[in-house]
Amino acid sequence: MIAPCARAATALVLLAALLEACGAEAPRARAQAAGAPRPGAAVVDGGEVDGQAARDAARDGLPTAARIAESGGAIAPGMRELSRVDEAAPFERALVHAADKDTCVRVAFAASEPLSVLLVDGAGATLDAVPRAASGVTSTVCVKRTGDLVLRVTRTADGGAGARVRAVAFAAP
Repeated sequence: MIAPCARAATALVLLAALLEACGAEAPRARAQAAGAPRPGAAVVDGGEVDGQAARDAARDGLPTAARIAESGGAIAPGMRELSRVDEAAPFERALVHAADKDTCVRVAFAASEPLSVLLVDGAGATLDAVPRAASGVTSTVCVKRTGDLVLRVTRTADGGAGARVRAVAFAAP
């Protein structure tokens, strides 16, 4: 009979092997969790950020993109970080352009006021939308090889123009 801890460890090893076989990255242990910041990084409120990001976060009260990215293991398990965005709304940002393989993407975001966050394909069709939210996570959407995927952030009917948005896109594989 296998002890419960041994069964859990075996399941994690099998999950990591499966993710690797599918081309996805297995969730990684974070050195920051052990209290070791990256060389040259500033540490603010227990989180690692660069100097400008720390000043921006202190001014607008939003989490830094680095802090959002730290949540990747829980928000987008098995996915890798694709890109970070720190812009004023409204804007569009290409996340995937003519990829050499099918790609799935999920975006976590925080904004200074409620906005609409959409993932649209190259033809402009909405694949997922988070309407009227100041923070959240999109559903995972996938595009075929050679497809395009765009993050579109728009204002809501009652405002949002010029709102600050920080987002991190995660992708698999």
